[in-house]
Amino acid sequence: MIQYQIREELLKNIKNDRVPNAICFIDKGGRGSLKLASEMGLTIVKNLNASSNDLNYIHPDLHYVYPTKIPKKKNEKLFKKDMSAFYIDKWREFMNAQIYGSVDEWLDFSSFDNKNGTIRVDQISKAISILNLKPFQSDKKVCVIWGMNLLKEEAANKLLKIIEEPPNRSIVL
Repeated sequence: MIQYQIREELLKNIKNDRVPNAICFIDKGGRGSLKLASEMGLTIVKNLNASSNDLNYIHPDLHYVYPTKIPKKKNEKLFKKDMSAFYIDKWREFMNAQIYGSVDEWLDFSSFDNKNGTIRVDQISKAISILNLKPFQSDKKVCVIWGMNLLKEEAANKLLKIIEEPPNRSIVL
């Protein structure tokens, strides 16, 4: 019930163009923060007055940063080139199958390795460079950062700078 009220209040703020540059959704394990943030992000970039039933949450001005695990040696070079893009197909599959999933479920879904998943400074740097680009189909860009409790310290410091001084027309959820 509370999430519904939060959702409705956020939709009202989006409709009135009163959205802060950063919103933090806290979720203790798969209770819908990813769905809510994705729905709000999609609503912002599609300039909708109500939430969409678009279940794939794909839009050129909606970006995601999520914890990743370093893959086995043979794929490590490709992974380091673009960490989030390395897992993009798995990420979309996870969002379609388990939008209410937890960060731990995502990490298990993305890789069977017992390695720890983290959000690295390169992922935040990439998100910042994307947010600094002009929006493609919308008047705003949105970046959903999911699993913030797994931010490495350097990544958290870099993220703090972008939240304090965001690029024009960008929102971090």
